[in-house]
Amino acid sequence: MKKLLVANNISHLSLSPSFAETLVDTNGSDIFESLSALCLAGEIFPGTLANKLRSVIDKGCRVFNLYGPSETTIYATYYELENKDYQVVPIGQPLPGVNLQFDSMVQLGEDEQVELFIGGKGVSAGYLLQPELDSEKFVIVGEIGTIKQVIMYISERDN
Repeated sequence: MKKLLVANNISHLSLSPSFAETLVDTNGSDIFESLSALCLAGEIFPGTLANKLRSVIDKGCRVFNLYGPSETTIYATYYELENKDYQVVPIGQPLPGVNLQFDSMVQLGEDEQVELFIGGKGVSAGYLLQPELDSEKFVIVGEIGTIKQVIMYISERDN
């Protein structure tokens, strides 16, 4: 894989964290050192993987945790990792044009959960032919012409 990345001058790569961790575990973290950016998305980004990538970050590869359910046209937030020790990798801040709001602004305990509302142009208008799922997951907050302005909400239970 490293030879393939180098031979083809690949500068940016997007993978799931579990696949990236498999590549690191079987080839060493330097497998990604020729990249300008490594984008990891599609599942939880474990702190163990972040720590394995510290040397790659130190060599100039920018590593991102991209987060967003498919209802938000794939990504809603991003977090660029630093060369430091991680227990948990944050989902980061909203991408341009994305609005985030939590249903509670109180400090949560370790095992408590809060729902995240995601709004903006990237949120889909709903599920094809599944109105019951639309009413469960989407909240209509207005209309501009014929386009519904919706927010989508998720919780840890949706993982």
